[in-house]
Amino acid sequence: GGLRLRGVGHPPPGRRDGRRHVHRDHAHERCPLPPPRLRDDPQLGPRFRVLGSTAGYVKYGLDPQEAALRDGLRPGPGWGVEPESQWGRVGSGESPVTGGGRPEPTLPGDYPAYYAAVAKALLEGGPNPVTALEAAAALDVLEAARRSAGEKVTVTL
Repeated sequence: GGLRLRGVGHPPPGRRDGRRHVHRDHAHERCPLPPPRLRDDPQLGPRFRVLGSTAGYVKYGLDPQEAALRDGLRPGPGWGVEPESQWGRVGSGESPVTGGGRPEPTLPGDYPAYYAAVAKALLEGGPNPVTALEAAAALDVLEAARRSAGEKVTVTL
């Protein structure tokens, strides 16, 4: 159970109660969304960034399944697997953009398995791959992000 969303904020400095918060870097609020061909550019910033007390994880780029489907490819062996050059990096110190950190394999995505589980839930009464509580938790995060952007405040969940 719970919200399955990687990179959902971190406690503010000094907070030890386990609550998380979502914030937006308002300094970049007026920057337009770049064209798709530029969204994997490391200079635009990471797709995911998780910071811990001694190290962090940084991941650039999008899930390769989307581009593969647009290119007319279909699921099969190796589907959703990223090349090592696209893996996230774990470490501290040197920037991942310049090769810092240890490459960490990205778990392959599997859109077909998700949609097969949805079909099974609908046709055979199997479990829903995303429960109503999980969907509601995701909506809470999206609403917090909208509120944070609109009011320029940090929203704690």
